[in-house]
Amino acid sequence: NQGAVSSSGARGVAQFLPSTWKSMKENKLIPSWFDIDNESHQRVAHLIYLDHLWGMWYGQPERIALMAASYNAGPGTIQELLKEHGTEWKSYLPEETSKYLTSLHRYI
Repeated sequence: NQGAVSSSGARGVAQFLPSTWKSMKENKLIPSWFDIDNESHQRVAHLIYLDHLWGMWYGQPERIALMAASYNAGPGTIQELLKEHGTEWKSYLPEETSKYLTSLHRYI
C-alpha cells in the first residue's frame, strides 16, 4: 500500500524512512528526482537498496540474514550488534526485526 505509514514514519510500499530515502539520494544510489511518494520509484529504490545492503555484507557468514536485518533495523544497528556481540548478534535484535527475520525464514 503506497499510502501506508508505519508508527516509525516509514512510508509507502517499500516502507522507507524519509531519512533513508534522503541518504540514498545523497549517496547517489537513486536519482535526486525520485519521489518517496511514487510507488514506481519506491519499487526501483527497494531493489537498489537491497543490492546495496547485499554488497555491504559481502563475504560475511549469514549474509542474507544480515541484509534483511539491515533493511528492517538499519545497517548501523546491525553493525553495532556485530561489533558488540559477534556471532550472537541475532540474540540482541530489536523484537520487530527478530519477528521480521523469522517470517522471512519461511520463504528463504
